[in-house]
Amino acid sequence: MSFRDRAVAPAWRLILAALSVGLVAMLLGGRVEAQRPTFGLTKPHPYARQTDAGNQFIQVAAWSSSGRADGRAVNGAETKIRHEANVIPPADSRASNSFSVGAYTTTGYWLQMSYLVLGSDGPNRPRWFVQVLDCRTVGAACATVAWKMSRAGEAYVPPACSACSGDAGTGGYPFAFTSDAGGVWTFWFDGITKDRVSLGAANATLDAGRIYFLGEVTHPTNPGAYAMGPRSTVRTLRLWSNAAGTWAEAASAAAAYATQVGPTTTCPGTYGIQFLRSERDTFVNAWFNQVKAGSGVACTAPGQALWTAPATGP
Repeated sequence: MSFRDRAVAPAWRLILAALSVGLVAMLLGGRVEAQRPTFGLTKPHPYARQTDAGNQFIQVAAWSSSGRADGRAVNGAETKIRHEANVIPPADSRASNSFSVGAYTTTGYWLQMSYLVLGSDGPNRPRWFVQVLDCRTVGAACATVAWKMSRAGEAYVPPACSACSGDAGTGGYPFAFTSDAGGVWTFWFDGITKDRVSLGAANATLDAGRIYFLGEVTHPTNPGAYAMGPRSTVRTLRLWSNAAGTWAEAASAAAAYATQVGPTTTCPGTYGIQFLRSERDTFVNAWFNQVKAGSGVACTAPGQALWTAPATGP
């Protein structure tokens, strides 16, 4: 059932009220290459379009800077977070944290598949959500095309079963979206289809230079006290090509941003992203780059290179 078609629970209403910044950067996400947002501007917010109520959040992100090493068109993106036997929610019911894979199409749509932990849900009850926005008109607000959120606990999959559903592997929970030639986008969590959104054949390709791994913690007063992790993303920015029929790690990646936004804009020093190593996933027989994101990782300067070549092993 669509988020827009259901009654919103009071606790979730508080979370929405706490969200601080809308998708301002998407206003610049049009089809003209020169109109791409530069780093340092407000970035896509993972929940929904909201007005700025002066509330704080911290966002960190890794960014695909050149797409696939083979140069093939990109028709899908995926990330993965490690298993957590005990998912601890923020202490405050108004706080939340999330991890997402998000990207613009070449025509200006924003696509996002995310893993979400709400303080109001309690332990071991993470959710997933899907968001699609139409940001094709530069200078106009992005319009919601699709918004779907799961029940509490639907994104909590026991680690012993992580390889039971599709291309899950054994290293964590993947979430992704891929398109077919007709522009029907399928959104996946742990290898299982969660939603489909049809945008048409002209909107079937991702902009290889605007694909992100996102992490965020949100709270109305002090996000630094409501940590998001740390989490390890195992397969960061793995890209699908219909032409190649394969997944491949992004050819290069950089730190897009790591900032605190709200009454102050000084990075607190404990939220960022960090490249760890290249690892092989024997389940899918492929190398991937592993990065750590969230609390406990020093703030990362925008544009800092995380990796600059395809993963080939340690």
